[in-house]
Amino acid sequence: SPISAKVVVKMLANAGISQIVTVDLHTPKIMRFFSGYWENITNRQIFINVLAKQKLINPAIVAVDTGSIARALALAAALKVNNLII
Repeated sequence: SPISAKVVVKMLANAGISQIVTVDLHTPKIMRFFSGYWENITNRQIFINVLAKQKLINPAIVAVDTGSIARALALAAALKVNNLII
């Protein structure tokens, strides 16, 4: 069975970890379980820059689950894409 994010964060804190850096958390709500410093780095701007240069015709942004809807909406808005599949 999967280990919940809350359990992992508590284990890290109990091990003395005071700072965490992550890349593209599925949901930032996880950060509330940790009282130390937490930096979540996103790669959204990299994707926007790369995709904008591709000159795609009628692209679609896909949200694979409910946790990714907000990110998909933000990406679609940044790229001015009207096709969003949820």
